[in-house]
Amino acid sequence: MRVHFISEALLERAVDDEDVSRIIGYFHTHPIVITQGEPNLDLVGLITEFTHKVDQFTCRGSGYVLVQIKKLKIVFVPFQPFAAGSSYIPTPAWLADKHAVINVKNYQDDQCFKWAILSAMYLASSHADRLTNYLPYKNAIDRSSLIFPIHPKHFSLFERDNPSITLHCLTYDALSKSFAILYQSQFMHKRVHKITLLLLDSPHTDNNYHYVWVKNLSRLVASGYTYNHAHYVCLSCLHPFSSKFALEKQFLHTSAHYGTSEEYYEKGCYPYDYMTDETTFAETALPPKEAFFNKLTNEQMLICLRSLTSSTTEPRKFGSCGR
Repeated sequence: MRVHFISEALLERAVDDEDVSRIIGYFHTHPIVITQGEPNLDLVGLITEFTHKVDQFTCRGSGYVLVQIKKLKIVFVPFQPFAAGSSYIPTPAWLADKHAVINVKNYQDDQCFKWAILSAMYLASSHADRLTNYLPYKNAIDRSSLIFPIHPKHFSLFERDNPSITLHCLTYDALSKSFAILYQSQFMHKRVHKITLLLLDSPHTDNNYHYVWVKNLSRLVASGYTYNHAHYVCLSCLHPFSSKFALEKQFLHTSAHYGTSEEYYEKGCYPYDYMTDETTFAETALPPKEAFFNKLTNEQMLICLRSLTSSTTEPRKFGSCGR
């Protein structure tokens, strides 16, 4: 059994003498595999991991403090050790009905991983599940370090050899219709091609597995998805948000969702007082210097200005993740 925990936490900070700003933060643990040989959960370790994630967030200048753990969710997914993704498996009906994945029919080989990646990068305009659509691109990615079928633990080798691609891989439980993260890249918010895969397992208990590309993560994991109201899903915890702004705000507020950009690991670096509504996320240049002023400390954020100012004359983009 693979287990991971997701907590929903209420955090507050004082805006001025009377007002209080409140946000909901989502913190998650790394997946843990429970076996007959190791049947016990390390609860102390889980609490320590949660505490560390909250401390990382509250100590980086946001001004927010933890008030309450509103919800703690435990996600259980059956887990079997496997060789890797291999020959073709049809998409289960309950997944196919979501119209969220592209399952390339590779009947003659065990390279479903390769075809899933190519379907994400070179999606066919029609009959996207046909292997022949992707044969012209079979050498477009570097597979020199891979031995097929490929296990998720070797994804980092693929990412090393393909520096424009970053991977995110999910597994599922057919009974509960829930999902869990098998692999999440450290480069998830840094590369051009962000590809989410889903690992299908054979219904015949023959340890056969098959990778497919997740074309629409919102349709896949958000139970309340409709064509008129999509959800925006966090790649770190699979929590669906009702708006892109809410997801971007969560990404900025929760340290577990940060990339490794060094300037945003500096305390007090994000201009909270400037980013007050959704329109500011559309800006493509740095805010004026006056925006880098922290009302909590009543001082200018000079370290931020130095780290964010490029040595070139071209301004750096200031996008949804503050990078």
